[in-house]
Amino acid sequence: MKRVIIIAATIAISILFSLNNLAFADDSNDLPRYIVQSGDSLGVIALQFGVSVDDLIKANSLADANAIKAGDELIIPGLEGISGILIEKVAGVGQNLRNLVIQNNLSAQNLIKLNHLSSPSGFYVGAAVIVPQSEENSFIPIGRLKQNQTLLSIAIRNNQNPYLLKLTNESVDDWGIIPGDELFIRSGPNHEENSDEATQQENSISISPLPLVQGQTGVIKITTSDASKISGNIAGNELIFMQTDEHTASAIFGISAMQDPGLVEFSLDVDETTGNPLHLSQMLIVSSGNYGKDAPFVVDPLKIDPEIIGPEEEKLKEITSVITPTRYWSEKFKYPIDEPCINSLFGNRRSYNGSAYTYFHTGVDFGVCANNLNIYADAPGVVVLTEYQEVCGNTLVIDHGWGIFTRFCHLESYAVAQGDNVQTGQMIGQIGNTGRSTGPHLHWEILVHSIQVNPFTWIENDYLQ
Repeated sequence: MKRVIIIAATIAISILFSLNNLAFADDSNDLPRYIVQSGDSLGVIALQFGVSVDDLIKANSLADANAIKAGDELIIPGLEGISGILIEKVAGVGQNLRNLVIQNNLSAQNLIKLNHLSSPSGFYVGAAVIVPQSEENSFIPIGRLKQNQTLLSIAIRNNQNPYLLKLTNESVDDWGIIPGDELFIRSGPNHEENSDEATQQENSISISPLPLVQGQTGVIKITTSDASKISGNIAGNELIFMQTDEHTASAIFGISAMQDPGLVEFSLDVDETTGNPLHLSQMLIVSSGNYGKDAPFVVDPLKIDPEIIGPEEEKLKEITSVITPTRYWSEKFKYPIDEPCINSLFGNRRSYNGSAYTYFHTGVDFGVCANNLNIYADAPGVVVLTEYQEVCGNTLVIDHGWGIFTRFCHLESYAVAQGDNVQTGQMIGQIGNTGRSTGPHLHWEILVHSIQVNPFTWIENDYLQ
């Protein structure tokens, strides 16, 4: 009997030792991996993940450090406890350490280590976040906790177990849930998904594109069931929300081409008829537009005199601050001339008469390349200004509704008058050489709530989709 016990114990120890070795082997093969992207080098990858090039070479048994190519899979050493394919995401509205941990099934410690954060507050809107890609344990957002709501009421509304809902959303270092936090339910074969799409999307908030860029147009969309008032602010500029359908409101906004790159303040307030307000306040990153410099200009000193240009700028701001509730356009904007050959791009820094490069080009300049001088309306709207100005020359401004305007400068003549309704492609004038101009061309601008933005993005994007 004693012999049997000894043999059994020996077998048990052997099995345990084997399992331990197997677990160790599995762990060694379970390090996170990265798919090499176009333009990557070992140096770039090492910097991204905070490891040395030598460690990357050793972990992947690379004979030639320059032989990696797009699509190759590399082991990333030094990240024990993290597994899966590492990908880069952009942090959206309201995302923070708490909900990134929940969504990606990571510990807060590993998420901080993976992103080299010195502070848990290092996540901000538009920030690049590295997380492991996984289809297991995925989570569905079901909205944000409002001031007067409880987890019990949300669980009932979403047909969820209150205990599981609490466990899912409060399991990050025992942090509590506060108003404004995004809530999630677990999806998968053992968890019934809520089929009520409207409920899942309640208080869904998005900003696009991210990250924001100097001189670009952005859109904030919010879906809510019973909002009576939505307000907000980005970089000191008020957000104006317009209802786009029964449950969705959108605010189209511009980021100045002269906005300093870096973090800016973003806030959002949603007042609801039910008395459940929502407030968000977060930092948002603005990236550089990488604008170049035009060659220095020599112009009539009168054309850069603050006493002259100041009133013109104030008048433009006054006109383009008007918010017409009717939206006249429904598609992407069109080029305003037949052959769009470009003399100068939007955003380029400019110097006049030996000044510093403190000016920027507020629009796009088109030269004369077609066999005509025709200028066309870029989108439907109402002509709100036709007059001569010292800088813009013969000037024409179209109101497209919702705070969106286009301005055409240096015209030779007008084909429409103030107050006229115009349609896309309708001729509105002729290219000229009036005002602060060094030759025949069309200066074309798009303004969003008085902020000049890159016009090309309005040709490329439908900001209502």
